[in-house]
Amino acid sequence: MTTLCVDKSVTHTYTRSQQVDGGIRMTTTTVRIKRETKRALDQLANQTGQKTQDVLDHAIDAYRRRIFLDQANRAYATLRQDDAQWAEEIAEREA
Repeated sequence: MTTLCVDKSVTHTYTRSQQVDGGIRMTTTTVRIKRETKRALDQLANQTGQKTQDVLDHAIDAYRRRIFLDQANRAYATLRQDDAQWAEEIAEREA
């Protein structure tokens, strides 16, 4: 179960359950979000026809990927600034 608490006074609860060995396993997480974030989340869920949890899953995955690529790009830029290391990189690629 994922609980979204908006402005500490409004709680929105979404439940996702899974069958495991004939029983139901449920997890619960509470996240506080702004009202405008909740509205945007609901709007995305309505536009896509997805469950709110799925929209959150996709958003978090996209954000995680963006951070990874930003870090890789910074590391690449740093490598390019060091002529000796860059020459070594090019030589390794050509080998």
